[in-house]
Amino acid sequence: MKTATSLLLILVFLSSVAIGQKKKTSVEAKPNVVNQPKSSNVVPLSMLTQQEQALLDEINFARANPSAYIPFLQEYRTYYKDKLVLFPDGRRLITNEGVAALDDAIAYLRTLKPTSAFEVRKGLVLSAKLHLDDMQKSGRDGHIGSDGSKPEDRITRFGSWQDSVGENIVYDSRSPRNDVIGLIIDDGVASRGHRKNIFKPTFKVIGISLGQSVSAQTRCVITFAGDFVDKSESKTPTATKY
Repeated sequence: MKTATSLLLILVFLSSVAIGQKKKTSVEAKPNVVNQPKSSNVVPLSMLTQQEQALLDEINFARANPSAYIPFLQEYRTYYKDKLVLFPDGRRLITNEGVAALDDAIAYLRTLKPTSAFEVRKGLVLSAKLHLDDMQKSGRDGHIGSDGSKPEDRITRFGSWQDSVGENIVYDSRSPRNDVIGLIIDDGVASRGHRKNIFKPTFKVIGISLGQSVSAQTRCVITFAGDFVDKSESKTPTATKY
């Protein structure tokens, strides 16, 4: 839910159009006790930027070590004053729920087992980039493209997906850890859809695209799928309907 004064705005879409498709069973990763995210060497360096790779590493770190992520949220909790978050660098964030959403996130993390790391698929990156470029050019927000496309429509342009698909949008991306903490807290979103997308065990593959909007805020689109097979020749299209 957006507020006029929020610095971090996130929208969620979780597709349920996989009716009739066979669900895949999830394979949980064995616990891997580490203190920092490790680099995920799953795609060529040319596919993700350094910032996008850092965000992927942070997401995979949270999936592999849910309990190890709790201290980061506990530290974040010290920044709260009622519904206001006062960051050490002077930034402020007005939340909808205050610490209630954060405490809910901590309780949720305590229930999780380690989950396998995401692997990147070219078509999912291109789908994320397509929507990011569209938002930047059209000035639109949300998961519906200027051409009326939904996340699953854009993803299908670049290949075939299985199980289900999802999409997260971060409207003011600041750092991998800050972004992932925000997605996990999922303030103001009753379904906690962003959080669920991050930790959903049947989501195995991912695409990420980061870019600066006309407002000088860095936006990020993250696409998810149970599995994905890229088309043999996927080219980056240009959205033209505004």
